[in-house]
Amino acid sequence: MSSYAYLCTIGAMGMKKKIDVMGIGMDFMDLKQVMLEIDSFMNDTVLNIVEIVSLETMALMGEHPEIRSCLNQANIVMPGERDILSFFGLEEEFKHQDFHIEGFFAEFVKQLEKNNRTVYVIASRQQQLDDCFEIINDNKYNINIVGSSIYDEKIHNSDVTVNDVNSLNPDVVLLLLSSPVCEMFINENRTRLLTRLVIATDNDPLLKKKDNKISHFFRSIFNKSILKLSLSRYRGKDK
Repeated sequence: MSSYAYLCTIGAMGMKKKIDVMGIGMDFMDLKQVMLEIDSFMNDTVLNIVEIVSLETMALMGEHPEIRSCLNQANIVMPGERDILSFFGLEEEFKHQDFHIEGFFAEFVKQLEKNNRTVYVIASRQQQLDDCFEIINDNKYNINIVGSSIYDEKIHNSDVTVNDVNSLNPDVVLLLLSSPVCEMFINENRTRLLTRLVIATDNDPLLKKKDNKISHFFRSIFNKSILKLSLSRYRGKDK
């Protein structure tokens, strides 16, 4: 059994392919198509969820079924790093595409600025918020951030966080939580959040300071080892 299978190819204004990767419908599209879809979400009256997944998120799916449940209900699931493409043998196919991994956040920011959208940021640590705001300031992004909060799964303060979000009714919630905490938060609160769009990411390089290449290398090897085990178990269930 292959670890992935094509579900469909859609030729709209840009390139879009949805591929079944370990039971998850993952979206591969160019920046133009991503921005078109996000623009439609921003004009919607219901909550839409875009999750940018890391190799670590994929590796944890076997151990945490709530991740798969959340991803299968998201409107868009995008790979957040090229290691995912190389692991599943998809890198060659997409190497010449204007792929969304590079430049997504910068293009998204332009759209926020152009339409004067409001943003609320949720992180698991103060350092994440500080890094996010530092990058925004360094790049002179003119984003209207109306609020932010620290979500601590240990004290389970989701009511406080959701109430703060809803009091401000932002256009976008930027969710900077690691898996599986991110997916647990979304599963629990998707019907409670008063916003048009949730962007969930723990691995967008533009939302992080430059990573140490050595630590990234060893973390990538570790995640790929766990992902191989998770993939083996996933294949075994399908036999």
